[in-house]
Amino acid sequence: MEQSKDIFERLKNGEAIILGDPQVYQMREGSYAAKEILIKMNATANASETRQI
Repeated sequence: MEQSKDIFERLKNGEAIILGDPQVYQMREGSYAAKEILIKMNATANASETRQI
């Protein structure tokens, strides 16, 4: 397994990621950032506000 690849590239290539992976924190941070954006988008019905997010 080549650890020099970015974890997201490895995911796109179909590689299984274990919880002990040294880059797993990047996946967790990305997940939290995406969740925050989705919550903001779901909190408005205004299309222009959604585009600003």
